[in-house]
Amino acid sequence: MRKRLLENINYIFYIPGSAGSLLSVLMKSQIEEDFVFDGFVDDTAHNYQHDAIKHTHSYEDYINFKKAGIDLKDHLEKNLYSDSSTQRIVFPKWIGEFIKLKDLNLILCYMEDHSLKLFNFYKKQDGSPLATSIDKNCNFKIDKGHKHHETIIYIKSLNWLMQMEKEYLNTVPTIKIDNILQKNFKEFNKICKITNAPILDKIIDEYNEKNKRDFNILPNSMKRYLKKYHNSV
Repeated sequence: MRKRLLENINYIFYIPGSAGSLLSVLMKSQIEEDFVFDGFVDDTAHNYQHDAIKHTHSYEDYINFKKAGIDLKDHLEKNLYSDSSTQRIVFPKWIGEFIKLKDLNLILCYMEDHSLKLFNFYKKQDGSPLATSIDKNCNFKIDKGHKHHETIIYIKSLNWLMQMEKEYLNTVPTIKIDNILQKNFKEFNKICKITNAPILDKIIDEYNEKNKRDFNILPNSMKRYLKKYHNSV
């Protein structure tokens, strides 16, 4: 299997749950001539996702990279293991490292709808908003006995990530996933040449059908937060 050059990979940065995997599938459908879409197996796009690089994905990967003190290009080349056209990166602060390298295809995928963002983040993290090995910047010091501990941790974790996301919105090409979910591909066309428009509609229809926005799964305290501060749910 021929491995792709770093410059041929599309690096997609996003907060967990903000549909970065969906964007990668949409891009693959237009880039890869042999791409065949057979539908999603669940309410995510993960069954079509094959990352190009290992250990360059999460918050923990970022911390380990910083501790290692090595050059990013060396890190990427060492961990390159697939000829995939995309690499998902779910911790926005990675962008600060990637922009130091020239000629890489960097894309920040974000979601503007806060309610949907929190809903997706909650589903994606599945009861664990951040790993326990977190640094002082996200040590929220919330009493575990607090009756709304789960809601507070989720919201503070998401807001912490959103502050990082905002910091990089104007540093790399960005795409608002909300528009794509409504089949508005104007922004998408700027970062990826559309070669097969019908398959884009098919993928979005399948994703929206699978990814039912059932806010009833959220804790009541989280729903109250959304109603109070975001006038939704």
